Amino acid sequence: MKIYFDGQIFIEQTSGGISRYFCNLAHSLSNIPNVSARIIAPLHRNEHLADYSFNLCAGVRSPSNWRTGRISWGALRAVSPPISYLCQPDIVHETYFSPKSYLVNAKKRVTTIYDMIHELYFPGCETARNKIETLKRCDHVFCISENTQRDLCQILNFPIEKTTVTHLSYQDFSQYIETKNNSFLKDKPYFLYVGNRGGYKNFSALLEAYSVSPYLRNNSKIVAFGGGEFSEDESSQIKSLGLNRDQIVPANGPDSMLGIAYAGALAFIYPSQYEGFGIPPLEAMSANCPVICSNSSSLPEVVGDAAFLFDPSNIDDLRYRMEEIAGSTEARDKLNALAKERLKLFSWEKCAQKTFNAYERILQF
Repeated sequence: MKIYFDGQIFIEQTSGGISRYFCNLAHSLSNIPNVSARIIAPLHRNEHLADYSFNLCAGVRSPSNWRTGRISWGALRAVSPPISYLCQPDIVHETYFSPKSYLVNAKKRVTTIYDMIHELYFPGCETARNKIETLKRCDHVFCISENTQRDLCQILNFPIEKTTVTHLSYQDFSQYIETKNNSFLKDKPYFLYVGNRGGYKNFSALLEAYSVSPYLRNNSKIVAFGGGEFSEDESSQIKSLGLNRDQIVPANGPDSMLGIAYAGALAFIYPSQYEGFGIPPLEAMSANCPVICSNSSSLPEVVGDAAFLFDPSNIDDLRYRMEEIAGSTEARDKLNALAKERLKLFSWEKCAQKTFNAYERILQF
């Protein structure tokens, strides 16, 4: 079976969950006998893809200081159709959403739906429109959670029989569990937040929950990793809640630093109101970091009983969970034991095998 992934997401993302997903998926599919999986990204800027050999990726990474967005898209448009015609793939798997396909001449065409955030929070936006056009031309659609599958079918009236749920996996940070040199722990224990903080990510709820607890304020801090420096609005909220920058600490760095941050935290906090899947809680679990997680959208499906769940609209609910974790070694140990079992449910090999099984089914029709 010959499977081609188009290069859209590898132009859009320097790094990120979607491009990491396709790198791991293509790599795992290539380990299945009689399967050839290639990513067609003539000129890309993705650091995950740069780690793989030419046998997996047909393309090269542009220099990091070379801003070539138009050139990269032009290369994708120019090079992809001839490659498709010459090589005649069995499956074209589109990596993001566009009005027209880049890889043509495939026996079957599929895509992956990651979430319905654009439809729920930004209705009518370009991505939402492009998603509809992509769905029209695809023979089958993969959804990264049952919640995403349900939302897709309800919001866009998409036929469920044309969908398959393929849960994602995670980056394993277990090598950092025994880390001794953790600069985040130099003064107080900390709760860890990871990633972008705006809108539905609900970081402001975490700030409020922390601010209303004298116990948390006096005995812990929050480290916000990734997402850049605090915005003017965030800084204003921090000040209005009576907090200071010793209590709410921004941090950025490579995956090695993130692994250290996970391993040393009292708990990882994920207050998001909506996620298509939710990889960070699994990453935290792999580093023996207890998880306090929103009970909305796909997140209960991912974490099961291996995390403390809370209502993302209830500040007191989150505060209570944070105080419970901070004050109880027993609670942290219990969650970590449950997490070890939960992680066994997710692997890139399982994701790839289920994806491959769906490819085989649709090629029969």
